[in-house]
Amino acid sequence: MSARLAVPRRQGAADLASADDGLELVESRGWARFAAYSCEPGVLAWRSGFLTREWVIARIDKGQGLALRTSPFDRRAGMASVELDTAGSSAIGSHLRVPYLDEPQARMLMARLRSGIDIGADPAGDVRA
Repeated sequence: MSARLAVPRRQGAADLASADDGLELVESRGWARFAAYSCEPGVLAWRSGFLTREWVIARIDKGQGLALRTSPFDRRAGMASVELDTAGSSAIGSHLRVPYLDEPQARMLMARLRSGIDIGADPAGDVRA
């Protein structure tokens, strides 16, 4: 014969933390399913979000700053983020950030954006003084 012990359930910080962890897991999976980027000639597009979704589209020829960022966690996982800062954007949210890329993929995207910015700077190819 087996018996079950009735242990009273206590509401506390541990229960709230485990519920919060469950919500974060659901949110992160939903975010990862929706997150994507596309780099077409002249345009970089990024979408992200879970409950509130965001689409950001930037003209590459308007690019003024380009950065490859890695945190210690990114380096350990072999990942990187690419950031494109464009002309005419606001001071808040002034750059488009594509996170969680494999490092070789991030470097390829950087090279593609850099060539698009260089070409966009002077589309006619004229040398101006």
